[in-house]
Amino acid sequence: MYKLFVVSDIHGHATLMKQALTDAGFNPQDPSHLFICCGDCFDRGSENRAVLEYIQSLPRKVLIRGNHEDLLAQVLRDEEVRGLPNTKER
Repeated sequence: MYKLFVVSDIHGHATLMKQALTDAGFNPQDPSHLFICCGDCFDRGSENRAVLEYIQSLPRKVLIRGNHEDLLAQVLRDEEVRGLPNTKER
C-alpha cells in the first residue's frame, strides 16, 4: 500500500514544492511513498530545471501531463514561441 503525495501546478517553483513535500513527510527513499504530479510542472517560475531534475530523481512517481507540458513540447518540437520570431530563421 502506498502513501500518496500529490502536487499540481508547480510552475517552476522547486523550492516551494520540495518544502511542501518535506512538510507533508515525503521521503523519496521510503518504498511506500508515491509522488504524483497532476501537471503544469514548468513555466513561470525560475527553477524549472531544478523541478525537472528532482522529479527525474524520484524512484516512484506518476506524472500526468498538463497544458504547460503540452506547450513546452510544442515549443521544443516547433522551435518557436508563439508571438516571437521563428528561431529556425535566425
